Amino acid sequence: MTTTHDLRVAVDVRCLDTPKLRGFARYTSELLKGLTHLGGVDVVAVSDRPMTLRVEEEHVQVHAPDGGREWRREQVALPRLVADLEADVLLSPANRGLPLVGVPSVLVLHDAVEWNRRLVARPSGRDRIRFGYSNVASLLGATRIITVSNHSAEQLHSRLGLRRDRITVVPEAAGGRFVSGVSAEMRAAARQKIGIEDPFVLYCGGFDPKKSVDTLVIAWALLGEGAPSLVLAGAVEASQAEHLRSLAAGLGADTERLHLPGYVDDDQLPALMAEADIFVFPGTAEGWGLPAVEAMAVGTATVVADSGALPQSTHNLAVRFAAGDAAGLAGALGRLLGDEALRRHLGRQGSAAQLQRSWLDVAQDTLVVLREAASVGAVERLGAAAAQLPRAYRWVV
Repeated sequence: MTTTHDLRVAVDVRCLDTPKLRGFARYTSELLKGLTHLGGVDVVAVSDRPMTLRVEEEHVQVHAPDGGREWRREQVALPRLVADLEADVLLSPANRGLPLVGVPSVLVLHDAVEWNRRLVARPSGRDRIRFGYSNVASLLGATRIITVSNHSAEQLHSRLGLRRDRITVVPEAAGGRFVSGVSAEMRAAARQKIGIEDPFVLYCGGFDPKKSVDTLVIAWALLGEGAPSLVLAGAVEASQAEHLRSLAAGLGADTERLHLPGYVDDDQLPALMAEADIFVFPGTAEGWGLPAVEAMAVGTATVVADSGALPQSTHNLAVRFAAGDAAGLAGALGRLLGDEALRRHLGRQGSAAQLQRSWLDVAQDTLVVLREAASVGAVERLGAAAAQLPRAYRWVV
């Protein structure tokens, strides 16, 4: 069909049902805000269950079907709800969750890390069943697939066998809080919340194995007595925190200078990043690496692993080290800590590069894909799904 009216887009927002936005939730929140500010598009939020939408656009109502088993809500009730809302296209921004049938749909598949058994353990029990059926339904049902980097696009093709002509790369951007500037008062408040007055190196993100936080702790310990404090911000389990402290202590580091403040709210995160002397993101398999992008946007010199999408997302302007190489990271940190002029130069360069793209740009690029998907007829969608079916075994293992 040819869309001549405002495109009505149903956005699956179930990943926003959390008070701590990171990963998929951060992406979905920013994209939803961007889409609601565009002309020519009418956005409706949907979920497979009742929920409270935790984004700034409080006027966005979440439509949800009645109860029932999860698979029935997702595969039967959700497509029926989307049809009742007269949506032209359904957008699923969190790797899976699409119904197998229904209106044209776009799946945002951020990376292929979940299928990498070196980094992510195979699900078991009910989670494995959910992983398998939801992947098959989502990947067969998707009219088009968006991913966030060239690296992820290549991984989706090589690891999952997805056709390249179904995949469009739409890079992310730094959120508005990170580009609007932070005041001295905001910086002071961020330091006070962390309880730190001296210089510090900052990491923000998750603590799963692919984030390689151990590499950063070892590198920090290798800096010796003159090292600044190390702040590891993010939701961390008690066992993980104990492991990191034990690792540092075993290497002779002063654990009093190792800070694990937990999750930092988005309204305080830009100031904390701006106050850091250096931001480090050592992840080994990043589909994009949004925290590194955000740190660069506020003007902080950034160090990243030379892996995944991080060279692309940082515009090759971050200092890089070989993934997992703690000694190499320690050397990079030592050089930067000893050269304030270089840190300032890198901060200015990185900020200028990241400010060239906004979430409104991301939303506009996404809208192009949504319009393209909405124009694909049912017969063509069925044929494309049938062509992918022989590869479906790759999606469940």
